Amino acid sequence: MPPFLSSIVLVAALLSTPSQSRTLFNYERVQLTREYVATLTAEDQALFGFGEDVFTEAAVNTTTPRCRYGPGDAKWPSEKAWTKLTTKLSSPGALIKTVPQSSVCYGTTKDDAKCKALTAGWTSSYTHIDDPTEILSPIYQGLTCVPPTIYDTVNCTVGGYPSYVVKATNVLDLQLGINFARNDGVRLVIKNTGHDFAGKSTGFGSLSLWTHGLKDILFIDNYADEPSYKGAAIKAGAGVQAFELYKAANDHGVVVVAGEGQVCVINQSQFCKLNQA
Repeated sequence: MPPFLSSIVLVAALLSTPSQSRTLFNYERVQLTREYVATLTAEDQALFGFGEDVFTEAAVNTTTPRCRYGPGDAKWPSEKAWTKLTTKLSSPGALIKTVPQSSVCYGTTKDDAKCKALTAGWTSSYTHIDDPTEILSPIYQGLTCVPPTIYDTVNCTVGGYPSYVVKATNVLDLQLGINFARNDGVRLVIKNTGHDFAGKSTGFGSLSLWTHGLKDILFIDNYADEPSYKGAAIKAGAGVQAFELYKAANDHGVVVVAGEGQVCVINQSQFCKLNQA
């Protein structure tokens, strides 16, 4: 953990009144604060500061109209700026520069054996969901780097993939990514597995917040949101997948309604027999 984290507040208290529903996951307790930002140089504050109005009620659900810059634009962040972001994130290697999986099928990095293996599993979601940039609807990426036996792109370019990805392990990483993108005019997208049939988890020239590692799940016995609801509830991290949520619910004798998940066969010895056909 970088030394600067000693200046970051560790939110050990609950959000408000004592309540199981207000309990923070460990990764939610590591947060960037205005007090820490105030200790930075003016140059770093311009990159990572919150801005003057982001804590006000009027700032909620509002976005100031402005252009977003892409690679090649004069105002695209410099290599120095990206390096600074790397040093502020909570773990080495948390900032990932995009390299499409199918690059092993083209150019100087061509590897026939790896390309063949990738092609064989290309239509399986498991080929893509653990990758920082891949999505499950590649047509929205532009099909600029696909195994040639599936769709020959002739060469491999980044296309509609994000330029960089923040592999988030806590709220601090998310805040740094959001502030950097806002302050430097970079498009921002969010991805867990890339299971968005509208392609919203990718975007050309963007900085992507990859939440796939945020998999904490909390079962809440008595959640109260008067007068709307009172009863059992589940708090799930942004990286939780449907089949993981279903298992957690089953372990507590409840049912959740989520999206498409794995095919499971319930038996006495295990919850899910995964059918990964």
